[in-house]
Amino acid sequence: MGVMRIGHASLKVMDVGAAVKHYTEVLGMELAHRPNFGFPGAWLAQPGGVPIIHIYAGNAAVGPDG
Repeated sequence: MGVMRIGHASLKVMDVGAAVKHYTEVLGMELAHRPNFGFPGAWLAQPGGVPIIHIYAGNAAVGPDG
């Protein structure tokens, strides 16, 4: 099974490693370059494509500015 089409998604997860494993091993996505934002995360893309899933953990979106 592979990802056919996703516009863009950001997902907050408890375990970045487990999420990356799911998207790469089960859905066939690839890790993409992700700048260092100061909190854990990963960007995933369809093979040869642009990043379409941004996974993050921690408190990046907690608080009035998140």
